[in-house]
Formats: sequence, structure tokens, C-alpha cells
Amino acid sequence: MSEENPSEFINQFLGSTTANLLFTLILGFAAWLKSRCQNSNCQIHAGICECDSSLSELGEIKETLTTTQNTQRNMLKDILALVNGKERITVEPSLV
Repeated sequence: MSEENPSEFINQFLGSTTANLLFTLILGFAAWLKSRCQNSNCQIHAGICECDSSLSELGEIKETLTTTQNTQRNMLKDILALVNGKERITVEPSLV
């Protein structure tokens, strides 16, 4: 087994330590920036409309829309199953 030069070991150790420390700092900055953006309000003042919302509110709206879209998709699948199954839906004259 060949012996390495101690200065080479120190150089490699310092290089990997520096890379890990730099990665940790960048990751910490990204987490801090994300937490700051979650509570900030975005405002748009266009000539036609004005909009004011926060990212956390937009996330809640997205979740609600996804649930609604899934419900509508399932309803359409049920309708297609009825149509493809050639089952007839009768409508009572009092409801028309």
C-alpha cells in the first residue's frame, strides 16, 4: 500500500470540507428565502386590474382546485361509463 503525502491529504480534506460548507450555506439560504416568500404579499397594479395575494393563499387555492378537478373528472368518467354501457337515464317530466 502506498503512503500518501500528508499535505495532499490535508488539501483534499480542506477541499471537501469547503464544498460541504458551501453547499450547507446555499441550502440554508434557499430555505430562509422560501420561508420569507411564503408570508409575503404579491401585488400587481396593471392598467386593467389589481391583484393582491400571498403564496400560502395560492397554495390553498391550488389544493382546492385540484380536489374540484378530481371530482369533476370522476363525474365525467361516470357519465362516460353510463353512455358506453348504453344505459338510459330517464328524466321525470316534472323535473324538466
